[in-house]
Amino acid sequence: MTYLGRSIRWHQEGLQYEANERYVQELLTEWDMHECRSVTSPGSKEDDKPSDAMPLDGKMAKKYQSTAATLNYL
Repeated sequence: MTYLGRSIRWHQEGLQYEANERYVQELLTEWDMHECRSVTSPGSKEDDKPSDAMPLDGKMAKKYQSTAATLNYL
């Protein structure tokens, strides 16, 4: 069964939900991540140094917000 672009299947264990692959592919293209490899436990070791992160400019902030909204939808 498909609902709002999502595939939903009934199994003995319960429901299986699958997001629309189109959105995943759009995000991979937007962030140039088609060649990335997956990991079993994402994350990295943090240094004890303070962060030198800069605030996002308007265009990049909009891109981040759009990506966060799409991931939230998935």
